[in-house]
Amino acid sequence: MKREIIVRILAREANPGGTRKQSRQIAEDLVADVIALGANADEQSPAAPAVLDFGFLTQMRFDMAQSQQLSLAGRDREPVAIDTCLLHHPQLAELFAGFRNDWDEVESAEEDELAPQSEPITVQRVTLAAGGTSGSLSESAKGVLILHSESDDPPTLELDLPVNVFFLHEANDPTLELLVGDWSYGLQVEGHQLTAFPPLGDAARDRHLLADEVLSSVAAEVLELKTFEHLLDLWAGIGARATVLSERVATIVAVEEAELPAAALRGNLERLENADAWHGEMLPTIRKLRRGQYHFDAALLAPPGGHIEPELFSLLTRMRIRRCALITEEPGRLARALAALEEEGYRLAAVQPVDLQPHQPGSTLVARFDRK
Repeated sequence: MKREIIVRILAREANPGGTRKQSRQIAEDLVADVIALGANADEQSPAAPAVLDFGFLTQMRFDMAQSQQLSLAGRDREPVAIDTCLLHHPQLAELFAGFRNDWDEVESAEEDELAPQSEPITVQRVTLAAGGTSGSLSESAKGVLILHSESDDPPTLELDLPVNVFFLHEANDPTLELLVGDWSYGLQVEGHQLTAFPPLGDAARDRHLLADEVLSSVAAEVLELKTFEHLLDLWAGIGARATVLSERVATIVAVEEAELPAAALRGNLERLENADAWHGEMLPTIRKLRRGQYHFDAALLAPPGGHIEPELFSLLTRMRIRRCALITEEPGRLARALAALEEEGYRLAAVQPVDLQPHQPGSTLVARFDRK
């Protein structure tokens, strides 16, 4: 996907050929030559996380194109259809095609003046989340499918897959309805069995779940965490990062604002002796931690959308936290955080890009800040 985006941009902006067709061919050959300089897929380490192999987040929100195919916005914001994705099982493609057939039948009926008029099931967006591991699905580790619609009536489904299906009515007062399966689903992170709930709101956009396993390892290296140190994990989600990092530090306190992820966080961390889960609005919760005389050597921040209130940095300073790592997909947010942290006496020490989404032009950034 990212290869196609690069080819399009190169052909359009550089215009290396006399015609559009020639420019595209030259761009394709150039990109192919550059890719050939890298390691072959067969040479990659077999221990490499599977989430990076297929290049999609294990939890993503797609738009539904006019053709009722899943799509993502390209660099020009035009929809790019998704043909290959680990999350996109062939049977799901048939399901979405059925929505298209429903639409076609309604259009045909409307052409007949005697036919009864009815509203089609219109699905605007789809959220998919993998269960189990990124390489397999099973009945004991179901994934999640959320159908986002402005319609009041959910579709009737026949789906023989280990997946929990939800229907989200996106009206003035959004409601979530369970159509198939259970409210919770399981996934495994570095040998730990975790519980998750349907990804909603900001969580559906920013929580990486199984990809958190990758980001945790990167963050641990960027922060240079030691086994005797104490870590504060903010916007911890369901606890995938905290679970991994609990084995690398002495203690970890994980804080989550959203209700469903926080419920999963409490359950997932209660089996760990050196991890503690907190639920509440971020600033008041951090003030409570500060009043409780907690000591932290480092903090990991993964705010939904990348937005952080400047007061939070002031609280980190007063808690004498000397190292912070920020996970974000928005370079602009990183720049604003840099300005706020500079005022509180922090300096940017390192930035590590992690390309979890090769189909999109951007990358996830893990940035480290140190007290001056």
